[in-house]
Amino acid sequence: MIFLKYSENYSKRKFKGSKFYIVVACCLAILGTASWFAVSNFNDNSVESVPEETPSKIEYQDETPSYTESEEEPQQQTAEKVESEPYVQSEVQIEKPLTFTMPVEGEIIKDFSRTNLQFSKTYSDMRLHTGIDIACKESTAVSSVSDGKVAAIDETADFGTTVTIDHSGNIRVKYSALKDVKVKAGDKVSVGDIIGLSGTVPSECDDKPHIHIEVLKEGIAVSLIELIK
Repeated sequence: MIFLKYSENYSKRKFKGSKFYIVVACCLAILGTASWFAVSNFNDNSVESVPEETPSKIEYQDETPSYTESEEEPQQQTAEKVESEPYVQSEVQIEKPLTFTMPVEGEIIKDFSRTNLQFSKTYSDMRLHTGIDIACKESTAVSSVSDGKVAAIDETADFGTTVTIDHSGNIRVKYSALKDVKVKAGDKVSVGDIIGLSGTVPSECDDKPHIHIEVLKEGIAVSLIELIK
């Protein structure tokens, strides 16, 4: 009986000790499980956060040099290019003003008149005279009054052979009653070039030998004297 009682007490103490270890083991298991979940969540969050930050840093680093190259470097290259090129002054062509002269040397025996009538010895009447008559001997060399281009050579009953020359500024000059003409239509002439010799004006044959000159500016008759002044 004593042996049996001793055994029961021993077994009860052993059982109580076992329960203590079981509780400790359960607590350790719970702590281990909680730690494992915490570590797992931390790793997952770290892995997910890296792609969000990394592209932004890379993108920012890529933008900085591209901005510097596109904005600052070309300007520097352009400035260096301009400094290296020699300065060349541009030539501005200024149109030379036309010079007008008399076609022959002589006295003006009949002046220009657009409104006032003048007496005609040939027709014995009063009429307008839209040119000037410059006295000169027959066969006197007649020169161009300015630079221009021969527009036409015509033959009329009133003024004989007439050479028409166009000048800049929409100016046209007619040389009447010429002979031995030295130019042809389309020729370019300079001031002073000989275009022919003086002859006789059929409609003014009773006047002294002369050359008859008419000038049109923009289609309106003007005096050659006005252009020379």
